[in-house]
Amino acid sequence: MESKSSWGIPVVILVVILALGGAYYYGGVGNNASSTPAVTSDFASKFRAVDSSDKILGDINAPAKLVIYSDLECPACKIFHEEVKKLELDYVKDGKVALVFRPLPLLSLHPKSQKETEAAECAGELGGNEKFWAFVDKIFEITPSNNGLDEAKLSETAVGLGLDEKSFNDCLSSGKYTDVVKKSIDEGFNLGIQGTPSFVIVGPNNNFLKAPDQQGNISEIITGAYPADQLKQMIDSVTNPATTTEATTSSTEETTEPVVEVNAEATATPAR
Repeated sequence: MESKSSWGIPVVILVVILALGGAYYYGGVGNNASSTPAVTSDFASKFRAVDSSDKILGDINAPAKLVIYSDLECPACKIFHEEVKKLELDYVKDGKVALVFRPLPLLSLHPKSQKETEAAECAGELGGNEKFWAFVDKIFEITPSNNGLDEAKLSETAVGLGLDEKSFNDCLSSGKYTDVVKKSIDEGFNLGIQGTPSFVIVGPNNNFLKAPDQQGNISEIITGAYPADQLKQMIDSVTNPATTTEATTSSTEETTEPVVEVNAEATATPAR
């Protein structure tokens, strides 16, 4: 585990992720994270603004939006999802942030994630955003990750959430969301995302939080399974930067970095 004491924001590393398998690399956010609107024109032109077509938890008009690119079979994403859920009580319900889920299955690593994501879309079709998020919650809860979930659990999960089994199975078997998921994969890769979980934090006036990427380059794409406390600092830094400067530049003697799962083909055309 590499120490980065010069990087300001304390990180509570979830070391259990190292035992979950998969391909990983390290990434962190530094004390030069910024909410300035100096976004690269290339990123700004590629990023799709959050709208009602997205899977949103919270108020779409919240001052900050946490846009999450995730893979339902990624072990790092499983850990990150639990951290994101910790924001619901005092950040989502209080209207400080809206959570946005944009699927990015890494099909070269987790081919089962394609069908699982289509199943989540079917749950959303039959039960709205509430059932979509509940379905995602449950899949992350029960999957052993790394392509380990029994496909029979998809229908079982839908029924457990009160969805009609036949309607769900008909939706899933139709393949109606196959291209929707693949379009989301293309969108993520075209944005420059190379690992999961990755996220973008959008603040007031469509300002983006910017932080160092794994190569030390300042980027609007933040990659890693960051803990809830650090996510809160990031959100606060775009909504009320004047009061968060000290918190986001404080340091400890030793900090560790989140782990992410990498798609070796992220810069190439996604698998079809």
